Amino acid sequence: MDTNKRTGRIVALLFILMIVSGSVSLNLRGLSGSLAESENFLQHVFENATDMKVSVLLSLVAGTFWIGIAALVFPAIRQRKNSLVMWYFALGFLILQFAISSFGDISRLSLISLSEESVKEGGSEADHFKILGILYWKEYLWAHFLALIGFAIGAGAFYFSLYQARLIPLILSAWGIVAVTIVLNETS
Repeated sequence: MDTNKRTGRIVALLFILMIVSGSVSLNLRGLSGSLAESENFLQHVFENATDMKVSVLLSLVAGTFWIGIAALVFPAIRQRKNSLVMWYFALGFLILQFAISSFGDISRLSLISLSEESVKEGGSEADHFKILGILYWKEYLWAHFLALIGFAIGAGAFYFSLYQARLIPLILSAWGIVAVTIVLNETS
């Protein structure tokens, strides 16, 4: 089998795995702004700790797939002397996004630990736990926001490079650019 075809199939499989693991991760995350403001926020986190841990793991897996995709496609784009992809890799937006996203995931794990302590204390110091829970939640939101910006910049450059290099059908590159635009719009 031709090396480019094999690489293309691996990249397609990684895209599918990234989308599936990322989607499942989002569904299991179990956190929302309205939930963070409720009285039972830490109790909810405690009750859904396993789902949140699986969500963190799947989020890290999805990020790893994304880095793998970029690494596999990079040689093909580089052959076409595309300067935009060089800028993309030079600045390391993808790795930066993964690092920030990982930090946000660790914040969620800290929230689980806080919820366990809150349940163990049985209501004493409830206000302190609530405040700390909100702070961990906000920390996660800020990390998530920064990761989305890093993703949008890096992925936008990546999809535009794929568009210029004509390595994949143009409709897929355009779809990726539209998706990045939607992500950027959601962060504003």
